Amino acid sequence: MENKIDALKKDGIYFIAAFLAVTVIFKIVFYNEPILSILRLVASIYWLFVIPGTLISYLIFEELVFVERFVIGILMGAVLVAIPAYYLGLLGVDIRYSIFILPAAYMIISLGFMFFFKKK
Repeated sequence: MENKIDALKKDGIYFIAAFLAVTVIFKIVFYNEPILSILRLVASIYWLFVIPGTLISYLIFEELVFVERFVIGILMGAVLVAIPAYYLGLLGVDIRYSIFILPAAYMIISLGFMFFFKKK
């Protein structure tokens, strides 16, 4: 398989296309809402679930096409963000902070592993 960073660059176009497709679908479903609300909703879903889960799936699963990686990444992102956010809430950390900290931490850790353990 090619380098994980090269695969991530190749799938970047698909990420943008999927973002636009989800935005169009949400605009059709929520036709009375302004487009900026729809964009904010889709961007928050991407921030919380799609991007962290998909980046972690690059580390775990070697041979997946984009659609498989996208679906598995959403599920992994939901699990990896929601469960720790719940337990951080039990420890007293407000949800306003954990929704920014957890996805960013997963993204930084995933990209760090991709750059550090790059195949030659």
